[in-house]
Amino acid sequence: MIRPRSGVLILTMVATMLVSGGCTSFRGILPGEAVETASDPVSDSDPEMALRAAVTALDEGDVPAAQRRLRRIAADCTAAEPAVRHRAALLLASVALDPGNPDSTPDEAAMAAARVIREAGPGDSDAALARSLYLLALDQGAAPATGQEPAGCPPPSGETRSQPTRLPQPASPTSAARLAALQDTLSARTDSLRTLREQLSASRERTEALEAEIERIRRLLLGGLPDPDTLRRHR
Repeated sequence: MIRPRSGVLILTMVATMLVSGGCTSFRGILPGEAVETASDPVSDSDPEMALRAAVTALDEGDVPAAQRRLRRIAADCTAAEPAVRHRAALLLASVALDPGNPDSTPDEAAMAAARVIREAGPGDSDAALARSLYLLALDQGAAPATGQEPAGCPPPSGETRSQPTRLPQPASPTSAARLAALQDTLSARTDSLRTLREQLSASRERTEALEAEIERIRRLLLGGLPDPDTLRRHR
């Protein structure tokens, strides 16, 4: 069990705001989703109650249990109302971005937020929050969604959905991109420093060899000259 941390406490406040706003679809399984079991009757019978149970799990610091519930609700295109699915997906994205969660995965956050953006209609407040979470996920290194994926749940019977909403793009290089650029720069400078050290070592070896040769020549010259005392006697 993961103990509550500051990031989880912030998520709990977001969760409380989402759930208290009233719970008035995701097709497929989100990344990392656990296999659903019959031992969780709350999520099977009442998605809204399951959402509240997930918030309670966050309050208690049981992030894995909360994630399992949130994934099931977000993927339930038949039983869960769109608002409930969206709130579950937003919470799932928040938990996936929480630095206090050792299993945080920006890719899962981006996928969950993107599905809400794809499903939400014009003026939907859930979509506004999903766009922020999506950009945060990209900033932390998540791969951007491509094409029409994720498509989300089909619209309710008798309703049509307009063209999928375009996903937002970062206005500037993401933190992950800047970090990658800094790592490339550091790697290049490390290579340059290694080259300089090798050149310095080679230069030192050449200097030592030259000094040894000078010393050898000096000794040869001294060995070929008469002794100074002998020169004085011959004066």
